Amino acid sequence: MWATVNMIEIRISLLSIFILCGFRLFAQTQQEVSLDSILLQFTLEYIEEDPLVAEVSIHNIISSYPTRTHEQDSIIAEVLHDIGTEYYFINKFNSALKSTQKSLELRKKIFEPSHFDVTRSLYNIGVYLKSLGYYKKSLAYTIDCQDIRKNHHKDKKFHLARTYSLIAENYYFQSDYKAAIENFDLAISIYNKINADIEIFKTLINKSVALVDNKQELEAISILEKLLIDKSLSDYNHIITIVNLADIWSEIDSNKSLKLYKEAISNYRKIALFYTENNSTAHQNLALTEINMGLYDDAKKHLDIAVDIFKQVYEDVEYDFGYAA
Repeated sequence: MWATVNMIEIRISLLSIFILCGFRLFAQTQQEVSLDSILLQFTLEYIEEDPLVAEVSIHNIISSYPTRTHEQDSIIAEVLHDIGTEYYFINKFNSALKSTQKSLELRKKIFEPSHFDVTRSLYNIGVYLKSLGYYKKSLAYTIDCQDIRKNHHKDKKFHLARTYSLIAENYYFQSDYKAAIENFDLAISIYNKINADIEIFKTLINKSVALVDNKQELEAISILEKLLIDKSLSDYNHIITIVNLADIWSEIDSNKSLKLYKEAISNYRKIALFYTENNSTAHQNLALTEINMGLYDDAKKHLDIAVDIFKQVYEDVEYDFGYAA
């Protein structure tokens, strides 16, 4: 099970702070309004309300104001970038991709090729292409992003590491597990230097999955067992680690796997997170282990619980786990 997803890159520049802190215009007077004033309406809150309305509005502005300053184009590019992120958050990946490609085109016109905002667009396009299943195309954009960051933005270590992680994920989904593991290690090395504990955890989980697919189960088990004794790990991440460890043991030792799944499910109850998608997955995987052990009545019980949790998490969604106990 692929445990984490790379987050996209959102507002970080001074220009974006200007947009974020701007006041939305509630009414326009009859007199001519400056483009700077109009652009103030594009706060993040405004874009979140309806990215489609924001997209139509910004394109109307681009058409109505063909002559713009460098700073105005910078703000428009940031708005297009933010519209893309909002589309991504509502799973409209094609729309996210198109908006961010327009942002990239504009940024390439007004910035030097090595500008950091250019890499932000390249990175997000890589994320959207990966989400759409275009792993080779995603990898090409992400490597372009990484090349610029390595040569011009070594000080932005966090973003450098995230790019390595995205490269690793694209290699993973193309079944090049060795390259995936190498890039996960590069990301982890940087995260360790800047004490990015949450990112270290996510990357180690993903690396363990790649190790298993690369037939290095014992190394993956070692990583997860070390995580389990990490006192800084949150309760939730502790459970995720148990479930991932149980997944590996399900192919090696069914009894050990069974024990770990039950421990994870018990812990979900303790921290009042019974109705979560991950807990539904834990019940499904426990049921699969029980099927392999011939415990069909127990498996049916846990599949029923998994369905119930899934219905609570995703109301009015068609569901079919496809298992027969």
